[in-house]
Amino acid sequence: RINVPPSHVEKDDIVVVGNRNGVYLTSVRIQEVLKSFEASYIVITFDVPKSQHKYIADRSTVNSLLTELNVIIEIPSIESDSTTVKLRGPVDNVGESLKVVYHRAFSMKKAEIKVLGHYQRYMQGDKNANMQHFKTNYPRVAIRFFKADDKVEVEGPINDVDVVCNELVSWMDGVTYSRMEIDGRFINRIIGRNGLNLVNLKTEFNVVINILDEEENRKFLVIVGKADDVQNAAKEIETQLKKFENEEDIKVPIEQKHHGAIIGSKGKNVREIRDKYPAVVINFPDQAEGADFVQIRGPREEVFAVRDFILEKVKEIEELSFTKQLKIGGDLYDFLAEKSILKLRKVQQDTQTKIDYYSNEELVVIIGREENVLKAEEVIKQALEEAPEVAVAEVHVPPKFIEIFCRLPVWALNAAIDNASEVSIKLENDMNSNLVKIKGEAE
Repeated sequence: RINVPPSHVEKDDIVVVGNRNGVYLTSVRIQEVLKSFEASYIVITFDVPKSQHKYIADRSTVNSLLTELNVIIEIPSIESDSTTVKLRGPVDNVGESLKVVYHRAFSMKKAEIKVLGHYQRYMQGDKNANMQHFKTNYPRVAIRFFKADDKVEVEGPINDVDVVCNELVSWMDGVTYSRMEIDGRFINRIIGRNGLNLVNLKTEFNVVINILDEEENRKFLVIVGKADDVQNAAKEIETQLKKFENEEDIKVPIEQKHHGAIIGSKGKNVREIRDKYPAVVINFPDQAEGADFVQIRGPREEVFAVRDFILEKVKEIEELSFTKQLKIGGDLYDFLAEKSILKLRKVQQDTQTKIDYYSNEELVVIIGREENVLKAEEVIKQALEEAPEVAVAEVHVPPKFIEIFCRLPVWALNAAIDNASEVSIKLENDMNSNLVKIKGEAE
């Protein structure tokens, strides 16, 4: 086993380990090789600034060329302060290698440009769009931004770095910024839903807007761009802030059960409000939240006008929601309805109420204004008081006659029975049933 120290280690010893005979033969051979090297190999030392060492330490470029020339390069370690670089190889190849190393070492450089941190986003462009130009035209140049240090680093081939630096500096010619203090209450309004307002400002005025948080209720906007663009963007933001200052954002306590009625069928009521007050925004919380309020935002006077309108609507809804319930047995209700003794639809129209009968609960439910509901209740109670006692009889008809009964209309059955005006006959819908119900006055 032969151990040769790496080039960066300051040792000149080659260690051979193995059996005695093998070590001896190997040592002899190494001595022979070294003697041949001494005759045809030389070592050249030269100085390269420490900042340029990394360009010749790139194993994939310089060393690949030197390998072809059978030349070894020795570069001081990063920790070392030495600037001396050594080349070892055949006399005929070392000169060519020196040219390769020198060209690589001094064809690259790194430059710094002083650029304030909040200018750097403007320099980069939206979603780094401005940098795409350099990636396309100067692919070997790397541009790095250091906002905290107010600097930009440009690294690559010397000529390209100079061109890129000049372009970046020219881009920033005439660029300025404006710093605006914003009331913390309005910062979300300036940003807009999903950042839309801020995006629109940036696009319209070709500026970059940074938001700085210095205190909980004190925010600052830094607008960066060309002087005219910055001035126009600042004016627009000031206009929006004045508008916001004259706005109200209130939550009106309203039970969620009334939200649907306020919105109206297919949003009809809300559309009417928005047509009358287009600057007002009305937000109804999601039903899953179970929130008992409606949020209104807009110009102060219009917000309060909308609030009063909605509260009046709620008052009207509550007035129209007065409810009364009456218990009416199913058989009695059916008889009264069939004999037109109790016409709920007519009562509903006459009293301007809503009346429903729930057969499973045997309830009549009256909904509307209190005075109208009480009036409808009185009419229905009077009809019940005047109604005769109702009885129900079930008759089983022989199967041979049931088909005849089923084919006859009910009015024909009623007409065929004496005194049928006080009686109703009902056949089961099932052709296999022989049951007939007779309902009417008990007599």
